[in-house]
Amino acid sequence: KARDTTRVTDITALKWWIEQSYGDTQEYPTALTFNTSVPQYMWKLPLDQKQWQPCAKNWTINTNCGYAYKVADDANTILNQLYEVSTWLEN
Repeated sequence: KARDTTRVTDITALKWWIEQSYGDTQEYPTALTFNTSVPQYMWKLPLDQKQWQPCAKNWTINTNCGYAYKVADDANTILNQLYEVSTWLEN
């Protein structure tokens, strides 16, 4: 439960840092620029305590812990205007 709480806190912080980057550039960082643009707003990128270890199990999948980030164009095809940050929770 404590690891899941940390994951939620990390996701909230990542969203804040991504929004700060958007404020400066008017677009969300791409997967290629994420590691260079977002860290300027924080000390370091958070890593899941169980990075690359099994996190969520059910009868069809076995998913490793970690944070996922993706960016997309909006409905008007303006580049890098939507993003998602996600993770798997253990409980």
